Amino acid sequence: MPLYRKVRSHDGHVELDEMKATCVKHKELCRQFAECSREMRQNEGQLEILAETGNQLKDRHAAIKGAIAGRGHSQAAMAKLEEEVDKVDREVTIWMKELEEVNAQRIELEIRCIRLGAELKKSITSVQLASIDFDLIHKKHEKYWQRFLAEQPSSVFDEEKDSDNGSKTALSSTCPTPKVLA
Repeated sequence: MPLYRKVRSHDGHVELDEMKATCVKHKELCRQFAECSREMRQNEGQLEILAETGNQLKDRHAAIKGAIAGRGHSQAAMAKLEEEVDKVDREVTIWMKELEEVNAQRIELEIRCIRLGAELKKSITSVQLASIDFDLIHKKHEKYWQRFLAEQPSSVFDEEKDSDNGSKTALSSTCPTPKVLA
């Protein structure tokens, strides 16, 4: 179903209501897209933190590997190395789970942003069409108004003196001089 569909009415109220609904929907899409962009930036920050954590874990792994390669280990040193390996192993497991979650969230966000971007492009087109239609409705209304004024007897627009205070009548003082369209 299109975001903006042209509905005809003799006075333009239906079209104006459709245009308002189109603009409201467009505003909501803009809000959703901005929120999605904010979430993408937040996700990017999470990925950067996880990358730093990954580098720290890599450095700790290299330190453990270097300590194991050394000669002459005592029982206490081996127990300490084993404890450090267990800690790093647990941290790597946690890091991998977090990375998996953040990556899955990233994929969902990218899909949502692509979908919202496509909807937003359609919405922009609909808003542009609504703007064109609004201009047409305005011109049509202006023509009707000018025809109405042109069809009125000229005595209505003449400056008449009010018998009480000598001022112009309310209609003649507020109505502009009609211009007839060709």
